Amino acid sequence: MANRLEHANINVTDIDETIRFLTTVFPDFSVRRDHDGQAGRWVHIGTDDTYLALNQVSAEVFANRGRLNHNWFWHRRHGHSQMSP
Repeated sequence: MANRLEHANINVTDIDETIRFLTTVFPDFSVRRDHDGQAGRWVHIGTDDTYLALNQVSAEVFANRGRLNHNWFWHRRHGHSQMSP
C-alpha cells in the first residue's frame, strides 16, 4: 500500500461554498456525511480512500484557531499516524 493522506480536519467559514469549490477542483469528490447538530455543522467530503472533514466555524474562531485541526495519514511501514499543527 502506498503512503497516503487518510483525512484532514479543517475549519471553514462557509461549508457550502467550500463544497462547491472542492467538487469543482476534484470532480471525484462527493459529500460522504453532512451533520448539523448542537456543536455546529460538519461535512466529510472526498472519495472512498481520502476525505476532508470540514467544520463550519465563525470568522472569529477561524481567525483565532486557524484552519487545520489535525490530519491522519497512512504510512506503509508505520500504519496510521496523527499529526496536529
